[in-house]
Amino acid sequence: MPMDECNDNLLFLEQIAEDKYRVKARRVGFRYNNNYDEELQMLARIATHHACDLVGGQYTASKQADYTIESEKNFANDIHVDKFYIAKSIRGKLT
Repeated sequence: MPMDECNDNLLFLEQIAEDKYRVKARRVGFRYNNNYDEELQMLARIATHHACDLVGGQYTASKQADYTIESEKNFANDIHVDKFYIAKSIRGKLT
């Protein structure tokens, strides 16, 4: 009997842990953060906390990127982005 009781207790505790995880991962609600801008605040209202955490880091990193576009007289038909250029033949495939 002690082994059966031990298994029952382990299964019960496992079910409790799964229920807590399920609630935490699927909960939709408002998350307040002073560092969020308008778009992330909207996401925090409609998405789960887990999704908001995942997207928040990527969104912040993408907003910190600084891109410059410049053209040179030698390559008037090319696109220059941060010292790399895309030739006109390739550019047609991108647009």
